[in-house]
Amino acid sequence: MAGDFRSHIEVCVILIALACLSPSSNLKASELPTTEDKVAEHEFAIAKPELEHMNHVLEVEMERITLEAGGAPSLEAQKYLNVSRTKQVDLGDVQIALHTRFIERQRRSWVNGISFAKASVSEHCGTPEPPPDQLLDATVRAKVLAALRCHQRKLDRYQTDMRQANQQYTVMLLDLKLPPLTQKKMLDESVQAEMSGDVEFSHNQVGQRKSLQANLDLISFLDAHAQHARYVNNELVFDDPAESKEFHELAVRARIESMSLRK
Repeated sequence: MAGDFRSHIEVCVILIALACLSPSSNLKASELPTTEDKVAEHEFAIAKPELEHMNHVLEVEMERITLEAGGAPSLEAQKYLNVSRTKQVDLGDVQIALHTRFIERQRRSWVNGISFAKASVSEHCGTPEPPPDQLLDATVRAKVLAALRCHQRKLDRYQTDMRQANQQYTVMLLDLKLPPLTQKKMLDESVQAEMSGDVEFSHNQVGQRKSLQANLDLISFLDAHAQHARYVNNELVFDDPAESKEFHELAVRARIESMSLRK
């Protein structure tokens, strides 16, 4: 029936990509960088090796979480994730080198993204795919309906968390107190990155919602008409041909919507 509704978790990597935006993109002819802008670009270049290393380490940790592989974070991941509040760098302290604050901003973005991923996988909804020969079991149907509704709630929560993470990114960027032109460029790039990610995210989420609803409609129909159904040659048959026809149409729609997720 339904596809793997945990696949949407991986979209949170889009949020992390925002943290990697560089202040060194091409400028419009009318935008001349100041000395401060050039310094910011140089500071980002200094930070880049550490940023790339952090990306590699925490991408592995993100994959471990989203795949629910078990075990503990690597020592390198813990170095980035377990920084006490008293040792955290103040993003707005201009007395601290900007490259250090760039690194801290990205670390915090990763921490937010990983916390987001942990919350997404923490609620185990169960499988919405019952054995086809147990659809007349009321207990099985109840579990399937509960699982489908649970996945719907997770999608709702995911969407809310996505907005909050984007807002947090903007706040952190403003906290850096970058030169006006550099700040404008990075904010503009973040909007473009979000829009690009939103296209894939929205398409993916719409498909998942359609699949969930189609399967809910199917199981809910069966739940309401199960007393009129029986198995004949391993197929569900209803006493009323009209009910059989409607069930078949719902089953076909649910199968189509679920298959579309796997493309």
